[in-house]
Amino acid sequence: MELLKQLSDNLIKPKMKMHTNWQWFPVIKESHPLVLDNFAKDYRPIVQVIDNIERNHKLGLVMEWKVGAGKLLVCMSDLEKAAKYPEGKAFYQSVIDYMRSADFNPSAEITVDELKKKLVEKPRQVSLKELNNISQY
Repeated sequence: MELLKQLSDNLIKPKMKMHTNWQWFPVIKESHPLVLDNFAKDYRPIVQVIDNIERNHKLGLVMEWKVGAGKLLVCMSDLEKAAKYPEGKAFYQSVIDYMRSADFNPSAEITVDELKKKLVEKPRQVSLKELNNISQY
């Protein structure tokens, strides 16, 4: 999977690139990205996963929103499992550091009710006979 988006410098750190490399493997392997098809068209997650070309869902691995007076960061990777590897542990720590920093100031807003609704809505259905572009990981 390819990861795109200009990532927050505090979240990913300058040593990581704008695309997938070996450092991402433990984080991606232990993830189940959120389908964002039903969210606002202009919403951009912090880390966006590029889906299978045949299905082409908008997928988020790390997202953030202002919710009421609070802030919410959602990571769809099992960071405890990923942290068994040095690069996964570094990513986990980067997420914690980011959430503790003043830079954790989401610009996108969503209400609790809106978020609950979006999380239970079914994403757009894609009719495929089979997926041909699947890795064996």
